[in-house]
Amino acid sequence: MVSWSAFDGYGIQVGSTDFSSETFGFCVPSTCVSIYASDLSRAHVTAQTIADAAGLAVTQHLGLRERSFGDFQGRTFAEIEVELPEHAHHWRTRTPDWAPP
Repeated sequence: MVSWSAFDGYGIQVGSTDFSSETFGFCVPSTCVSIYASDLSRAHVTAQTIADAAGLAVTQHLGLRERSFGDFQGRTFAEIEVELPEHAHHWRTRTPDWAPP
């Protein structure tokens, strides 16, 4: 299976779908002009499958690596605002070198 994800203008994932790799060539939008992936091997393999079907190259970007969100994991932002307000502030203001607890 190969996953296809869509992102909004802020880089937030807004949807994803799984396809079998055999049918993927029919699913790559004709407007697709770039393929980006993290440097993690499974992400690169998925991106390469898409790129091959679209006739494009894969560009690796370290900023696309998965992250652990610690105590934020599984909570809504509203819950984080109430339960961890100081950390919510750091998240919103993108404090350098800060990570969720």
